Amino acid sequence: MMRYLCCAVLVLMLAPTISVAQDHSQKVTANGALEAFGALEAFGALEAFEKGDYAEAERLLALAAEQGDADAQTFLGLMYDMSFGVAQDYAEAERLLALAAEQGHAEAQYFLGLKYDSGTGVAQDHAEAVKLYTLAAEQGNAQAQLSLGLKYALGEGAVQNYATAHMWLNIAAANGSENAREARVAVEEAMTSGAVGLAQKRATACMASAYRDCD
Repeated sequence: MMRYLCCAVLVLMLAPTISVAQDHSQKVTANGALEAFGALEAFGALEAFEKGDYAEAERLLALAAEQGDADAQTFLGLMYDMSFGVAQDYAEAERLLALAAEQGHAEAQYFLGLKYDSGTGVAQDHAEAVKLYTLAAEQGNAQAQLSLGLKYALGEGAVQNYATAHMWLNIAAANGSENAREARVAVEEAMTSGAVGLAQKRATACMASAYRDCD
């Protein structure tokens, strides 16, 4: 019981810090996503964005988004979500991110999951957040893997499961998330050494299968 309480307290203490880190990551992604989404350069948004001509970038991104380009839908959705050079519009942000997420865009799935997780511009829905985080996590998105691990650790939107939480946090840590390493240590406080070993094996199998065998 003491181990359980210790883990619960540590995870709850870490959650706000990780949330801040995710928010920072969202802003960093907004600044760097045009380089990451190479397709954007093809239709001129990169040059407009770098010049600070956000109206032109918005126009070009909107044209591409209307044609179904998931990168454009994602980045434009983030611009509206964070009022990055445009007027904040949560409804349009959700619409665009949802369109990209439906196409399997991992970043869109992750950021849309964040919106449902926090209730930003949408009704808070932890189960929907878990669903979206899972879709992105299974494509290798480390931030989604971290978020998914936390949801299982806290029992939000999914049945509390420390083994599954540890698996996803272990995977996120392997993919470079320092916050996942810290959260993993907290979760281990509620697990036996044998359970930790089994969770580590699950993480290895999950990654070796390219995220197809993560149950």
